[in-house]
Amino acid sequence: MLSLGPKFSIPYSKSDFPWLDLMSDIEGFILGQDHLDVDMKNGLRASLCGLACGFYKRLTNGASLDPFHKYLLFLFRKTKAFLEANPDIYVVNSDKGNKTVVINKSDYDRKLLDLLSDSETYKQLKADPTIGVQVKSNKLIRQLEDFSLVSEIEGKRLRKYNSVPPKIYGLVKIHKTGNPLRPVVSCCNSPTYNISKFLCTVLSRIKHLFPFSIRNSYDLINKINGITNIPDDYVLISVDVKSLFTNIPQDLVERLIKDNWAVYESCVNVPLDVLLNIIKFIFDNSFFQYNKRFYAQVRGTAMGNPASPILAELVMNHLIAFVLSVLNFHIPFVFVYVDDIIMSVPMSRLEEVLRIFNSFHENLQFTHEMEIDGKIPFLDLLLIRDSGGIKTDLYSKPMASHRTLHFNSLHSTSQKIAVVRGIKQKILSLSDTSFHPKNFKQQATILCQNGYPKTLVNKIFYGSKYSTSIPSTDNGSDKEIFRYYKLVYIPKLSQMLIRLMKGTSTIVVSYYKKTVKSLFSRLKDIDPPMRQSGLVYGVGCSNCDAIYVGQTCQYFGSRLRQHQLDCKRQSEATALSQHAKNEGHLFDFENAKILTKETNWFKRSFKEMLLIRKHPNSVNSRSDIGSLSIAYSNLIKEINK
Repeated sequence: MLSLGPKFSIPYSKSDFPWLDLMSDIEGFILGQDHLDVDMKNGLRASLCGLACGFYKRLTNGASLDPFHKYLLFLFRKTKAFLEANPDIYVVNSDKGNKTVVINKSDYDRKLLDLLSDSETYKQLKADPTIGVQVKSNKLIRQLEDFSLVSEIEGKRLRKYNSVPPKIYGLVKIHKTGNPLRPVVSCCNSPTYNISKFLCTVLSRIKHLFPFSIRNSYDLINKINGITNIPDDYVLISVDVKSLFTNIPQDLVERLIKDNWAVYESCVNVPLDVLLNIIKFIFDNSFFQYNKRFYAQVRGTAMGNPASPILAELVMNHLIAFVLSVLNFHIPFVFVYVDDIIMSVPMSRLEEVLRIFNSFHENLQFTHEMEIDGKIPFLDLLLIRDSGGIKTDLYSKPMASHRTLHFNSLHSTSQKIAVVRGIKQKILSLSDTSFHPKNFKQQATILCQNGYPKTLVNKIFYGSKYSTSIPSTDNGSDKEIFRYYKLVYIPKLSQMLIRLMKGTSTIVVSYYKKTVKSLFSRLKDIDPPMRQSGLVYGVGCSNCDAIYVGQTCQYFGSRLRQHQLDCKRQSEATALSQHAKNEGHLFDFENAKILTKETNWFKRSFKEMLLIRKHPNSVNSRSDIGSLSIAYSNLIKEINK
């Protein structure tokens, strides 16, 4: 089961049927159909809910699952039970190669603690700095509002009030001796996340001034196609920075911006002192949590911080400009992608070039690889010397798993076709025509190893129906505007729903919740329930079987304290406090439960109504579910059986 990869989708059973997501996705779609009147919306809603209810009935008696899907469920449950019975086994992703790694928990912890023991990069903190950093971040954002650099609405969106600390985890470097970990810091919902995204947006306005950057392999192909003047005594080399993100020098970033401000100012539209203040704030407040301990990153930025890629790009472009300014000989080409550089230099001056690279800044040190037999890998390409120019072929690293979305995964057929078409596009666009026959044969073999029927692969690879032409980018006023909607993918059911939801300007995009990824180990620290936010919760009455269902964007603990205070004051602010006052009952706040998590306000409010309707003993007032359509009642009744 684990060998199928984290994206492999598993069928649902009665116990994990995603009815909350399904209903909220349907309601979101219905409300977006502005061209329909109320009666037409109700009719469409009833039809969609009817299909969902009928499918759930068949699911409960096993009629909707064929023998293969039942076998997948059996394997999934067996694997899950084994991993739960053996908590010392970790299942994680590899850093490169798209492989699944099984590692002992103690080995994983030791490797990550070894990383954190580097006192030049990290230091342990005495306490959780999250709230303090959140206050400073919000103060900085208010200053942006005061200077009219962001609107009041934008400022409100940028401010954080329910932050959680960033979490570090590691990806196993299976290609390195000893299999060390690459540290990644998950910064989502952290106090610096929004201000870091703002900095990324601001600095991205100067990306067009970075002449050496490439966006991807396709961009590289476009730029090297015209190169025809590489002398015979030159060699191709790739240069790589050692741990770039954790070694980005703050002083260097600030100096580069100051020195080039005359060029950057008109693009950035943010005063220099404000921009430098934001950069300093992000560097000074880089911290994370691991095993309930808190660490500060005292050097560089974290992989996972939204601002890290653009800061790295800024540094790398000025690094290359520095190197070229020192060299007194011609360089046919040089390009950079994040921390990887590809260039051509004279063989006799190679050591000089590397010395200049390493002299740029003491924190930035480089390794290099040189062409072998006129060939060198870069990104997912193999660059090949050819009569003074370069031609390209596809390249896979030796540790590559050659694992793609498996054909037996319960994804939509259109997505599987898109996988094959994407590979065809890569072959035609990224490899020289002389390599096309070889690549089509190799990739067809890989796809067949991933379960794809050979007839389907050949039909797409060699048929004219599946064109790889690039769609028109015409921005004319007559261009049709599409509205996109998300729908949780449930095999067999989703296809029926999408047929009803299709419209001339509507695109429904599937997403997948139950995959092999759910079997992987949770490497990041879990926030305590009382520090979680964006959720729907339930609080039971201690004196009867009543329950109150609510939703909050606050910390769960803060919301419960408000309820307790309302009860103490005998307030009637909520149905919970009304029940406590009128009946003289007490609520069991210590055992309050999180029913579901949802960051989107509309979906959270809608899921709250569904859960109120689901609980027959809810003390919530009728007005709390006044806008909930009766069309959802039948499915809720089936769920309650």
